Amino acid sequence: MTENEHELQETYPGQPNVAPTDELGETEPQMLEKSSQESNVTTFSPRRKYFILAIVSLHGFLGPLSSSIYVPAIAQVRQTFDSTETVVNMTVSLYVFFQGLGPLVWATLSERFGRKPVYLASAAMYVAATIGCAVAPHIVFFIIVRVIQSIGSSASQAVGAGTIADIFEPERRGNAMGFFFLGALLGPCIAPVAGAYINEYAQWRSMFWLLTGLGCLTLALTVLFLPETRRAAVHAESGWTVMLRPIKLLFQPVVFLGSLPLGLAYGFMYFMIASLPYLLVHHYSLTKIKVGLAYLPNGIGNALGALISGVASDRYMDVKRAATGVIDPVQRLTVVWLGILALVMGEILYGWAVQYSITMALVMIGLFLFGLGVGFIQSPTNTYLVDIFASSSASAISACNLLRCTLAGITPLLAPTMISAMGNGWSLTLLAGITLFSGICVVVLQKHLVEPKPV
Repeated sequence: MTENEHELQETYPGQPNVAPTDELGETEPQMLEKSSQESNVTTFSPRRKYFILAIVSLHGFLGPLSSSIYVPAIAQVRQTFDSTETVVNMTVSLYVFFQGLGPLVWATLSERFGRKPVYLASAAMYVAATIGCAVAPHIVFFIIVRVIQSIGSSASQAVGAGTIADIFEPERRGNAMGFFFLGALLGPCIAPVAGAYINEYAQWRSMFWLLTGLGCLTLALTVLFLPETRRAAVHAESGWTVMLRPIKLLFQPVVFLGSLPLGLAYGFMYFMIASLPYLLVHHYSLTKIKVGLAYLPNGIGNALGALISGVASDRYMDVKRAATGVIDPVQRLTVVWLGILALVMGEILYGWAVQYSITMALVMIGLFLFGLGVGFIQSPTNTYLVDIFASSSASAISACNLLRCTLAGITPLLAPTMISAMGNGWSLTLLAGITLFSGICVVVLQKHLVEPKPV
């Protein structure tokens, strides 16, 4: 047994008679790549690591922010382009869909050519497309540049996880992942608030000029301060092998089951986001600005959930290692149960409080628990995938992201029909039941009924 194998055998002693490469689902050369990559952890000081993480998190914030910031101004956009509601709504659905599709390509490029070139190319694409949105002369042009904007803003959703795997030790990744996903979780909740205020006092094109400024700031920080973090040899595999890896990973039971609770939680959050404005106006007669502010409890819950669950999963791993001497990445998923329970309570409380027009205080508590649950599920799930596919972490996260964004694109389309047919209370109760049932996926993984396979 080589020195590298001995080190990994001590780290993952749950497989005492199996080579570490089988546990990680990699070949011998890829195992050496992993060891080389983990040596990069010591390259940066803790302060530098978190500065890098802050820049990467800003990349991650742009995509979800741009997704729904102009939702409050959809009527104004429709009037500007003299279009139908269905066609204008396509700009939202297509954006979310390409948020899931884009990372498949960016992850491939980052694992073949490195992280920084991908951040630079994607940020430049985002800025150019956002300017195009601001000056769009007609609806067809607007839809095209919205798709390009989505692709440009989607890179960090997969590549960011790869950067975390590059520079953070496995036992510290949960905290880092929680910080990183703050942007992804806060974006959909802050965007409607910002969009409502801008829509009240300015034209919808102003939103895209604001996003252009944020994109330029992100690009400048990337050029000046973001180093290349992937130091391992990345040209050994063919382009097609790397390109197909995220798809192959998604069809692995361990990845699909690990991603499904998160995908459902994220999809149900977009179910709520899409239906909330109409419901609050109909049941509580709120103004546009107050409707925008109603998203804040969900955003605060998202932020707290992402941060607390990241720290909690790291602490739980430390406790288990001290007690048993074993580091098993699946131990992180214990924290997901807290998210599932919080999400179920939030869905039921929010659903029935709105159904019967009960005090807004209960609605806000329900939305807070809703966001808290999503945050508690997201950070441990993504950190778990990074841990078990460390050298292909960007591909693993892009596979998870594809499922997550696909469900997030479908659920808003189902929301009007479901709420009309069943009412908000029973609709959210159904979602709560599905959320609770998704815990079976966690049980299967924690009992090691499925394991990672080579890709």
